[in-house]
Amino acid sequence: MLGVNQSDFMSYMSAFKSNYRKGVHRMEAILANPTHAKEFSANLGGVSVVLGVPIELPDRNSDKLLELLLGFEINKDDWRTLLTGAKARLPEIIARRNDFLQAYQGKRHEYDNLLTYFMYRHFMKALGDDAVQDKVQLAPVSTAVIQLLDVYEWLAKGEVTHWAQICICKAYSREIEYNEDNTEQLAAFSVLDEME
Repeated sequence: MLGVNQSDFMSYMSAFKSNYRKGVHRMEAILANPTHAKEFSANLGGVSVVLGVPIELPDRNSDKLLELLLGFEINKDDWRTLLTGAKARLPEIIARRNDFLQAYQGKRHEYDNLLTYFMYRHFMKALGDDAVQDKVQLAPVSTAVIQLLDVYEWLAKGEVTHWAQICICKAYSREIEYNEDNTEQLAAFSVLDEME
């Protein structure tokens, strides 16, 4: 019997991949409705179709992602310090992520909100350049970067205050979203390139 994630994966696969043009229009229709967009962005099966990543694949990309981010043009040293600190503690961050999510359980909706925000902010730009997969992939990758830095903050300071979360999001936005080259390079980061 198929699990919920596998069933959702197959349903979204059929809806998006059966016909490229219709798939794009179906994705636009989902994202046009805030309720549907939130449900989609929280659905592991649906997001796995867009990213082309098998469900429940273990983390193999955080190190490459941090290397990529450290290679970007960096505007302020606090961003470099944050990324360098996270890279130094990456094995611990990955090992303790589930503990963090358990401790942060009452605020996990913030990641759903971030994912929805990134989807809305960048997806419509794909209409001009036909880079739909890159724009859609940017949403979960951006959310993952922020969550990774939140786990680092939690390990370093014992908590992630609301203000710390705002500062991490603002720093991400300043360094990535307001630098078109950085945004394009991160959007092109493919989790598939690192799979073996």
